[in-house]
Amino acid sequence: MYEKNSLEWKDGKPDVLVIGCGVSAISLAIELEKSLNIQPRIYEKAAEAGGTWFLNTYPGCACDVPAHWYSLSTELNPNWSSQYATQPEILAYWRKIYEKYKISRFVTFNTTFLKAVYHTSPLPYYEVTLLSSSGQPFKTTCHVLISTVGGFSVPLMTPANLPITGLENFRGEMFHSAAWNWKVDLKGKRVAAIGNGCSASQFVAEIGKEEWGLEWLGNWVRTPNWYMDRDQFKYSGFSKWFLRNVPGANRAWRIFLWGSRDVAWPVWVLDRHLLRNYAEWQARRYMKKTAPKEYLDWLIPKYPFGCKRVILDPGYLEVLHRPNVELVTNPIDHVTEDSIVNKDGTETKVDVIILGTGFDVAGAGTGLDIIGKNGKRLIDQWNEEGGPQAYLGTTVKNFPNVYFILGPNVATGHTSALTSIECQIGYIVQMVGAMVNYRAEAFEVKAEAENNYNDDLRRRLKNSVWQGGCSTYYNHGSKTVATFPGPVAKYWWLTKTPVWRDYIQVGGKQSVAQAKRVKKILFSLFFALSALLVGFLQARGQLSNLISA
Repeated sequence: MYEKNSLEWKDGKPDVLVIGCGVSAISLAIELEKSLNIQPRIYEKAAEAGGTWFLNTYPGCACDVPAHWYSLSTELNPNWSSQYATQPEILAYWRKIYEKYKISRFVTFNTTFLKAVYHTSPLPYYEVTLLSSSGQPFKTTCHVLISTVGGFSVPLMTPANLPITGLENFRGEMFHSAAWNWKVDLKGKRVAAIGNGCSASQFVAEIGKEEWGLEWLGNWVRTPNWYMDRDQFKYSGFSKWFLRNVPGANRAWRIFLWGSRDVAWPVWVLDRHLLRNYAEWQARRYMKKTAPKEYLDWLIPKYPFGCKRVILDPGYLEVLHRPNVELVTNPIDHVTEDSIVNKDGTETKVDVIILGTGFDVAGAGTGLDIIGKNGKRLIDQWNEEGGPQAYLGTTVKNFPNVYFILGPNVATGHTSALTSIECQIGYIVQMVGAMVNYRAEAFEVKAEAENNYNDDLRRRLKNSVWQGGCSTYYNHGSKTVATFPGPVAKYWWLTKTPVWRDYIQVGGKQSVAQAKRVKKILFSLFFALSALLVGFLQARGQLSNLISA
């Protein structure tokens, strides 16, 4: 089936297709319509909008970034209930924005992206194949293709991406935290939770409580994590009133949260020994104070603080004190119909297995099946380069008019993803705006520009904690592919304005790079002439004063 869609631009604007309808796509759609009057077509594989915050509903699900910062800068919310918001509150915030801007006009749900192929005639466009809700593939076209999929889209839960022998043999209930099965009653059950990352720590801390009534909860863990005290607090009624009614207060609080956390970036640099030692000392002191003593030797990591994502403790270490909760550090050998067998031969009967095994962040999560110039496949190009890479995490050589939000090396270990997302959206809107204003048919980042940018990234990443020797989803093999080595303020500066000379322009009534350069020269000349004129008038006034004297 082929969805009819003209290859010609409509009303002087390119056709924009967006993959995914999470917070990035919602934010992007708002800016495209507001700035360029472009109504993108959005295809989402789930049944509703919200992305991560719609799909992840597990007990205790929350954000580890302060809510006033994990929100749109253009949609401040003075009514957040606490420092760190829970999933229901975050989803409600984004649904309100979704409805306010009527984003549903643009979205087709229950539709999965399959493939996109680049064509150059009669003008640059992509032929996109999607899978409809009825299971039938269909094709459409677009001039600009934008992925808002991000890294947390492919759960590690199948034999293909989760190497635990015998999972398919288990006859009890089994599900991933990203697809929590609320129909399963855990009361009175023996439950195995596999994994101890951010999500697993949150749901283990919750279901391990007495009120859940589990007979026994075993948490199988492979590597330890650094835990920090979670400075959670409720906003008082007065605080909300103050932020809502005092001009600039909400904005100032958000800026404070940004600044106070972004200055912590040096902790993620290996040779900043004083700062790193202080951060590790704080974490170690908190863990010794909170966790059961019998687990401390294993719980406290031997790798550098920040190499894996630091977990703001949601109560995980405290719940390990409960008599029916056990930390299992012996590696899993295989799974049977009703048990887990460890490497030492110990067999444990379980009724339910919950996979808190995370996501394929470095690989399939960003490796969409896109074929660019000269038949180059995106995933093949990234495999040749040792893992995903992009220019500013946004554009990729050989793939004109393709953009990634939260692409390679955009996330950070210490700040809000929403700030990076807004930086990228501003950048993409400028790129698409240049297509509209200059009638450019396509922009493709130059190979030299992408390579130089990534060479600089690799140089800075060598001295980062992500090269500190731990196993982390930030890395693809030995290559760090998920994180940006620096404060988010630096990333904002880099993405503030496109460097047009770094792009190959196809078509257009004028070279955007030349036009911007001429405009810059004219502005500089105007400024210089203005300064000369002011100087001349001042000198002339002084001369007149001398003559009259």
